[in-house]
Formats: sequence, structure tokens, C-alpha cells
Amino acid sequence: MDDFYSPAQRSLSNRFAHWREQGRRRRSIEINLEGRSPAQYVNLDKSVDRPDVFLVPRNKTRSSLLGLHPANNPYVQTLCEFDQGHQQYTGSAMETHYSCFQPQSAASVLGLTDGELSKLHPDAAVLPWWAAVDKSILDSMDIHQRRLRYRRPERYGLDEKLDYGCQFYGPVSKGVGELEYRRHIETHQLVKKNGYLPYMHGHLTGQFLLSDNDWVWVCHKGNHRYVSLLRLNLEYIPVAFSSKPGSSVVVQRKDVEHWPNVANGLFSTAEALQVFDRFISATNS
Repeated sequence: MDDFYSPAQRSLSNRFAHWREQGRRRRSIEINLEGRSPAQYVNLDKSVDRPDVFLVPRNKTRSSLLGLHPANNPYVQTLCEFDQGHQQYTGSAMETHYSCFQPQSAASVLGLTDGELSKLHPDAAVLPWWAAVDKSILDSMDIHQRRLRYRRPERYGLDEKLDYGCQFYGPVSKGVGELEYRRHIETHQLVKKNGYLPYMHGHLTGQFLLSDNDWVWVCHKGNHRYVSLLRLNLEYIPVAFSSKPGSSVVVQRKDVEHWPNVANGLFSTAEALQVFDRFISATNS
């Protein structure tokens, strides 16, 4: 198993942190999902002795919202470029992604072509198995207006009058593009320097999508750390059995009619399954 808690080079300043991290890890329960199915853990959230961490094979993981396969993730490619000497946002795989992937509606964010979601702003995109959203709020977004999708943007040095965009897709202002580039690079450098310390700082969280004969894990919280772990070529990604508030940790394809944003009418059953199947597909290209 990968020693994902250790940096490439140890320093005196972080040995105590590693000592604490390893102590907490020894007292925890980890389950490696290689060759297993999350199906047996459907009711784990009701268990008092559930494992602390699951080790998910890297190719069974997908990025938040877009469901990017690790092999096709432009943020991972950007970190590869940085490690190889291209150390600026301009000309990076991330800039190319923001320039080339500019969905015009919530439907196009999710790979859908028509339906009610095609009338909604891209920032209204949610996944069908997430907690139910109020459609009236989504309807109120002007589909032609550029939005800045950050809480407290001033904290990031962004200007609400000039900047626009979000971390997942374009178009983005130069300020947002540069910000996301810095966030990914700084996270990656910290993980390489200090090691990955999830027992001290919190594990990645997300959802397991489960079909009849396949499954994937989709990241929700910790996207920048997730990308760094992929770049470090970890064979297994450590994740907690936890997800978005109001969302199930294990999402089963057979339950599609009960998914929150299908039950409320935002997605049709066919649309929801199309998104689900794209996430779970082998290449997700």
C-alpha cells in the first residue's frame, strides 16, 4: 500500500506531525476496496463500528461535478506540467480546459443536450443524486449573466465587478484562472513537502455510485487535495465514508426514481441515468 502520509523528503519541522498522524492511523480501521464492491456497505452509515477510511483504487475515482476520470483530468495534467517545468497558468492544461469547455447551460455542464436543464444557467448544475435543490432558485439565475461562483470572493482577492467564473469550467476571468492555478499548485507543494495528513486535517469525502456490475467514487470535499494525490500516482486514494449533507454516501442505480433531484422533477429518469452512466464508464473521455 502507498505510504501516502509521507512526503518525498522529511524535515525536522514535520516529524512531530507525522508521529501524531501515524498514531491516529494505527488506531483506525481502513478497508481496501480493491476487488470489493461498496454494495456491502450500503447501510454502513447506521453502523456504530464502521471503518474510518476506505482505500479506493485510483481508476475508480472521479472528480466532483464533471466526473472526470483520472487519466483525463486537466487539473492533474497541470500539476504534471508544473513538476516538469511549465510553472505558469498561461499555456497550462487548466487554461486550455477553461478556454475549450464553456458550457452554455446546466445541461451541457453534465453532458446532456436538451430538456429543462438546457434552460438553466451553467451554475445551476447539480447532480441528480445530490440533496434536493429548490428549482425556483435555479430558475431565478439569468442564463446570459456571467457569475462569480465564490463565497466571500474578497478573501481570494477577487473583484465581484470584474471577475467571473468557477473552478470547474469556463469561461473564467484571468483572476479566477490564476486563482485556481495557485490553489492547485500551493496544495500540491504542501502535500509534497509535508506529506498527506488526513487524520489531522480531514479526509476526502464523496459518494459511491453503484450499478449492477461496476462502481466508482466521486469526490465532493477536498478536490484540490484529490488532484494532488492523483498527480503523486497513488495506487489507492484514502476517503472517509461521508458525503454532502442530505445526500446518500452510496448511490445505487436501481434507486434512480428516488434520487432527490429526480423525485423533485429537476431530472427525468433517463437524464439522471445518462449522467450516472457517464460517470461510471471505464474511460469517461
